[in-house]
Amino acid sequence: MILPLRPAALIAGLLTVVIGLSGCAVTEAPETGPVFGSGEALVNGTTITVEVAHDTATRRLGLMGRTGIGQDRGMLFLFPEPDVHRFWMKGMLIPIDVVWLKDGQVIGVRVDIPSPGPDGPVATFDPPGPIDAALELGAGSVRRLGIGSGDRVEIRVDSLVPVR
Repeated sequence: MILPLRPAALIAGLLTVVIGLSGCAVTEAPETGPVFGSGEALVNGTTITVEVAHDTATRRLGLMGRTGIGQDRGMLFLFPEPDVHRFWMKGMLIPIDVVWLKDGQVIGVRVDIPSPGPDGPVATFDPPGPIDAALELGAGSVRRLGIGSGDRVEIRVDSLVPVR
């Protein structure tokens, strides 16, 4: 027996499917809160897929609460003006490397920054000088990719709209 679908039931069913599928695109990103952009960073011949923290809310959240970060994936922090932008490890669950950038050039790196865990002390750290961007990667990535001061990093921002 075929039953006719009521428009309200059809719309509810479609919304359930769309909402269910939308959570599959980025499994590690937070489900609510600030919306990150997307892009790529090319360094030493390797393309790194990045989420882009481009405003105060996304920069403050960063990788907080993430349980993992894939190989050749990272978070790119963009700043409107070069400055000595302080970073913190609040709520970080994974160890990371940080690549400090100014005008597309690496001015310093910090490797194997340990995770304080969800309730650990909040460590802060500063770049070696004014930066206009920073790239956070999984711990060990800087060594694996041979990233060092003076290297060029080509940045492409695809979107500053939701990546979910």
